[in-house]
Amino acid sequence: MLFDERALRPSFGYVFDPKWLDPFESIVSILWKLARMNRLSGQAITTQLAKSDIDPYEGVAARRSEVDLCRLHLTLGLPLKLVRDSVLPDALQAISGPDFRYCRKCLCRGYHSVVHQIGANKCCPVHGDMLEIACRTCGAKGLCRVVDPKTEFSRKGTGVPQTGRTCAASA
Repeated sequence: MLFDERALRPSFGYVFDPKWLDPFESIVSILWKLARMNRLSGQAITTQLAKSDIDPYEGVAARRSEVDLCRLHLTLGLPLKLVRDSVLPDALQAISGPDFRYCRKCLCRGYHSVVHQIGANKCCPVHGDMLEIACRTCGAKGLCRVVDPKTEFSRKGTGVPQTGRTCAASA
């Protein structure tokens, strides 16, 4: 299976089933599922979905003003309403703040909800757990990849989508 990274389209097909998506799924977990199932780098996806030229290693904010929602809709064959609803409107996001907020239990099953990003919500509506914004180990904002210092491989079973930043506490 090959993926044409320059055009974000499959050369010989790709794996993505809209049935994998749960209600109120965020663009973060939709793209995470696409990347995991097709062994795509986050850089390949973000470069193609941004509305403007970006540094793929810096990423793109999950904002309607920065993500080409129509391209995602056409590429994955998802309804445009579902894609649009996977990202908070910019005005609501401004109220919610810049932090990536998540429920650890939801992430363990590959789910992140756009509802987690709404500023008034302090707890996950499904699990009731407090939403997190920082690594439990090192305190850095967002998610960290926890690396075993002996093997230098990511620790299995952390249950979170891997990011490019390595946890400072695992160094």
